[in-house]
Amino acid sequence: MSLEKLITISSDDKDADSNSNSDFFVSLKERFYTQQIQRIMIKEITVPNCFYNLSDGVNNGKQNNVLDFFIIAPLSFIITPAQYNIDQFITALIAGFLSVGIVVLITQDDLTQKLIFTFTNDTTLFVSSLMAPVLGLTANLVCPAGVPTSPQFPPDLSGINAVNIHSSALAEGHGIDSNTGLISLVERVSLHDIPFGSFGYKMNNDSDLATIFYEQPRNLNRIDIRLRDTQGSILNIGTKKFTMVIKCYFA
Repeated sequence: MSLEKLITISSDDKDADSNSNSDFFVSLKERFYTQQIQRIMIKEITVPNCFYNLSDGVNNGKQNNVLDFFIIAPLSFIITPAQYNIDQFITALIAGFLSVGIVVLITQDDLTQKLIFTFTNDTTLFVSSLMAPVLGLTANLVCPAGVPTSPQFPPDLSGINAVNIHSSALAEGHGIDSNTGLISLVERVSLHDIPFGSFGYKMNNDSDLATIFYEQPRNLNRIDIRLRDTQGSILNIGTKKFTMVIKCYFA
């Protein structure tokens, strides 16, 4: 009898009481070979990159689509959550300012890649804005009327760069987060070179790095899966699919 088995976990097979394709439970039909598991090895994971780089915080991690600024009085506007390239983002910014009656010229410097704002009125962009990191703001930006002014850094439209896979059943206390302490981190899948709409894929060939050992053998009849960003917020993949293959070693 083989002392190891491969288990495929898919959001397609989620239980009825699951919340979504990125926050779900899977009850395995096989019972005998999922008991007394001594260790597991993460073989491969597939995660869709469907997370907008400008988010309302509902489905895609931290909200970053609100800009607060000051012209005589505090003002703000919201940009529709979506996946923007730099030209689309500049167009959306100009439209956002126009929505509150403010005329501005926004371009991008060819060399520094920083945005350039030219307002018709004295304006201050607040670093406390949720959109500040996207604009490249690390301090309040004072923009005198008619004077081209740039944030401290280039804009950041990279969005979600990685997805953390959590599971209490598979990896309770396996990871350590600098802010929250012990977490149930199974694996991390990078999306840094994965185009929006495509799938991130990770295959582990190093058994030492991919193996999770258990102090006591455990049963894996029902497995929970959650996709989180680096701050711990659930990432919603909608109707797209998540899959993971693990290798189980049992007594």
